[in-house]
Amino acid sequence: EADPVTRVVYDVCTCSTQKHWNSTEPLFKGNSVDCEMNKFHDMMAYISVASPESAQIIAVDAKFELFSRAWCVAEIAKADTIGMPQHLKLLSHKSL
Repeated sequence: EADPVTRVVYDVCTCSTQKHWNSTEPLFKGNSVDCEMNKFHDMMAYISVASPESAQIIAVDAKFELFSRAWCVAEIAKADTIGMPQHLKLLSHKSL
């Protein structure tokens, strides 16, 4: 697969562990059962119900690059949407 913006082909891990892509069978509701990349929203919702005292810790790096990563922003948005408490942690006041 390639990055949809840069078109650079992703490096594939060369270890011998079997890879489970989103389309790897068996499928449930169109998604691979074994793939770990398509479970995030379901797991966030499950954790918030099964463990209501849980919270999201948002550990922000010194350059605030966290906010340039789509999956990180999606995690923050999902936690907010489901009402999960969030705690923002900065490296220091100087990083602001």
